[in-house]
Amino acid sequence: MFNAFDLLFTLLKEGSECETKMQILNVMCLLLERMGSNIVPHSKTFVQYLPHLWQESEDHNMLRCAIVATLAEFVKAFGSVPEDLTHFLLPIIQMGTNINESSIVYLLEDVLDLWTAVLEYSPTMTNELMQLFNNMLSLLDYTTETLRTCLYISLVHLVLAPEWVMRSQGNQLMSICVSLMSDLKNEGVVMLMRLVDSFIRAIPGLGSETVMPILPKIFDRIYEGEEYPLVMSMFMCIFGRTLLSSHEVFNRVIAEVARDKNENEQVTLIKIFDIFLTRMSNVAQLDQRKLLGLTLINFLTTQSTPILQRFNKIMSNIVEVLNDISKAADDGAYVDTLFLLEGQCPSNFDEYGSCYKTDHDQRKKQLILNDPVHTIVLKDYLQSQVRF
Repeated sequence: MFNAFDLLFTLLKEGSECETKMQILNVMCLLLERMGSNIVPHSKTFVQYLPHLWQESEDHNMLRCAIVATLAEFVKAFGSVPEDLTHFLLPIIQMGTNINESSIVYLLEDVLDLWTAVLEYSPTMTNELMQLFNNMLSLLDYTTETLRTCLYISLVHLVLAPEWVMRSQGNQLMSICVSLMSDLKNEGVVMLMRLVDSFIRAIPGLGSETVMPILPKIFDRIYEGEEYPLVMSMFMCIFGRTLLSSHEVFNRVIAEVARDKNENEQVTLIKIFDIFLTRMSNVAQLDQRKLLGLTLINFLTTQSTPILQRFNKIMSNIVEVLNDISKAADDGAYVDTLFLLEGQCPSNFDEYGSCYKTDHDQRKKQLILNDPVHTIVLKDYLQSQVRF
């Protein structure tokens, strides 16, 4: 198989037709995908040749697409971004994601895959990667066809260096998200909410402050009784995470929604809270249900008379969550199945069932390990808050 790769490389150099080179690269790309890191020691000369091939293909956008796809597979096979390739890769991503470049029509999809791979396999953030993200702010509004990938890249970029990203690019990104939210269909809103949710999970206090511009829209959609269940579940989770991470931000958002409704803040909060209580039973995912349970327990500590008047319904919802997430242990005691014990792998709680191979996977793992859903025993939290 290694001989085949070497022979393909020789053929690539000797071939003169653009179509031939494209076909060869497609086969080499498949070999990289299938053989992974095993082929890396045999590909050094090939990698050194790619910048030359890129220059030769200046007038052949489809060949450049094949080169970009091969580079993405090479990064995945290598398991990291080779330092000697960085100065070649990043300008390609820069050009292929610049909406003012005519070649973006051909390159964008493959370049986004390359950008994703570079971010996922980067151990740390760099100034070059930060500057590269400036193109994303335009891309998010460029076409809906690549929106899913663009939002995912934004998430990976955020998780790579949360504080740096939030402080330097967070406001711009949230401004784009606010404008997007009104125009997106339900599936797009769910993807957008996963990004907002990740801001708060990554650094709860700073994250909730950073996403403050979009929170009034989210709270307002709860107030209006959002009909689509999956979207409503995400809205309610962000509502809960905001309360758990920063009472100050939460109160500011309620105040803004109340001003828009020309209502008293307490009236607005209770209207949203009543909808929250009613729609909570429609949330299916256990981790989301536990998060909402933690939210209700937190509300009980406010000593607000209107909240306490709903004590029976609050407790009923909390007990339902406890029943859903508890199971009997060998000793007969009931345990919180979402609580992560020391040393326990969190892959069961990862929506992608990740096996944590990439640097990004490790960063996602840390998000799960720090999530209140997996660090707090719901029953213990209830007892500590209401002092049973």
